[in-house]
Amino acid sequence: ARVAPGASYPLSSVGQLRNGCTGFLAGPCHVIAVAHCVYDPKTDTWWPGLEFSAGRNGPDEWAPHGTVTWRGVDVPEQWRRGRSSGAAGSEPYDYALLVLSAPLGRRLGWLQVGVCCSPASRAGNTTRHQQQQQQQQSGRLPPCGGIWVRVGGYPDNQQNGTMWDERCRLYGSSVGGRGSRGADGGGEGGGLSWHDCHTRGGNSGSPLWMEPGWTAEAPAENSSADASSPREQRQEQQPVACALAMHVAAESTRRWDASGACTAAARGGWL
Repeated sequence: ARVAPGASYPLSSVGQLRNGCTGFLAGPCHVIAVAHCVYDPKTDTWWPGLEFSAGRNGPDEWAPHGTVTWRGVDVPEQWRRGRSSGAAGSEPYDYALLVLSAPLGRRLGWLQVGVCCSPASRAGNTTRHQQQQQQQQSGRLPPCGGIWVRVGGYPDNQQNGTMWDERCRLYGSSVGGRGSRGADGGGEGGGLSWHDCHTRGGNSGSPLWMEPGWTAEAPAENSSADASSPREQRQEQQPVACALAMHVAAESTRRWDASGACTAAARGGWL
């Protein structure tokens, strides 16, 4: 659904990069996005247009909190390895960290990044690593068997710069930890999640988060996150971003000018 004007936290921490991708605040000066919107390992190219506009929501709220430039950006080495061979990056490592030039998150708040559910609880065989995780998280995290999450971002089948969100389900996850066999070292599928959220090109970088009180049965009609200030949320029960949308099913046909406005359609890069 279209997000109403003047969205409060946590949607105020979601924003759009000038290149059209979605990102979200994950710290005072930190934005998480997807690597394929930042760096192309096939050509060893860092993409331009990484300025961040938090809370952007259409022409009337194009930059409600200003547009902040960046002073640093990085992607995992596992994503960059293809630069010497012309290969694409590894999907479990399709994420990027941008450091902003101003502490926007101190004013707007940010999403905590963590684990929403027990990764070892998904259907199928589990590795020793996953079994250990399940034991450690027993009683603290629900299984990843259809928990309710929320996604917010900028799908490319809607007017450019308009924010849309949805309540949907996360069916499987293997996030957390480090290792050479995926982001969690757990083998095949490491670092990847499965969901039924209706994401599109432009949603790449959209956070999927679980809000306090949400379960596999039903999401709360009125989330406590919407009623509290960013500072209160950081101190107590805070929404947890546990997945990152990576929409790479098709190439974008849109282009943006220097101000971030959508121009005539043209064959573009992955979003």
